[in-house]
Amino acid sequence: MRGLIGIATAAALLPATAVSDDGFFGLDLEGTIGEGGFERYAPPLLNPVFNETPHITTEAKPFVAYHDIPDDFLSGGGRVIAAGLQLRAAITERFGLIATLDGYTDVGFDGVLSDDGGFNDLGFGAKYAFIMDPEAGVIATAGLRYQAPIGNLNTDVIGLDGSNIDLNGTGAGYINPFVTALYQTGPVTLQGSVGGQIALSDDNWTFIHASAHASYELDGGFYPFAELNILAPVDGGNSVVNDLGLVNLTGADLADIGASDPRTMVLIGGGLRYRLTDHAIVGVGGEANVTNREDTIYGFRFIADAVIHF
Repeated sequence: MRGLIGIATAAALLPATAVSDDGFFGLDLEGTIGEGGFERYAPPLLNPVFNETPHITTEAKPFVAYHDIPDDFLSGGGRVIAAGLQLRAAITERFGLIATLDGYTDVGFDGVLSDDGGFNDLGFGAKYAFIMDPEAGVIATAGLRYQAPIGNLNTDVIGLDGSNIDLNGTGAGYINPFVTALYQTGPVTLQGSVGGQIALSDDNWTFIHASAHASYELDGGFYPFAELNILAPVDGGNSVVNDLGLVNLTGADLADIGASDPRTMVLIGGGLRYRLTDHAIVGVGGEANVTNREDTIYGFRFIADAVIHF
């Protein structure tokens, strides 16, 4: 994490002479973007932890998200507000390091469960573009992440002693192998990813994540987009919530409730990106959960981000 911060910030602070045509201290900071690579870069937005861009980039990506907790959920509703900073560093044209989960989350329930705020787990890894053909508009990348259980977000059933529910920071963490690919033709970009969030202990649940993204470049640097995200359980967890009879409760990316029989979540949404400069693009969007709202912590959510890249 600290190494990525150093790569992402030092190049911006040093004089221009420190970043030569050969890159920064021999690193190819542009990766798959720029001269000889892809000219257009508008990454997905709505599933920032799992829907990884196939591009190899050097960038800083702050984001903030607002999640609505459905009224059908056992708490009678509520909200989740999260903020984080993703970092990526292109080591070569095809190989890069990523840090995609960190930050802070605040949870407020309308009833039954207590409110809390805490730090998120830490997710980091690497990826490699095994197919890269800018002329054909095709790139495909494989990667591997580890999610370290360092978070301290939790809740409990109000008035019930011993009912603590850890929302992160449990078990031995996760490994997350994934593949992500993109096709560009004219102003159209189609991108998709699939992977597995594999729990390394019985406390947490294991699930498959899949995402699809389509965007269209308009004059003036605008990119309207649509996205589909699916989280499908493979194996449930063994958290204390099962002792409370809460076997179907489901959370993902920022929170894992650890229930033994979590539900599939399907989220559909869209939004708009706008390119500010050659090295900065911003975006805002929203998505709604269209399945099992009574058991999942996510009803709908809004996300805004900024991507500053070399």
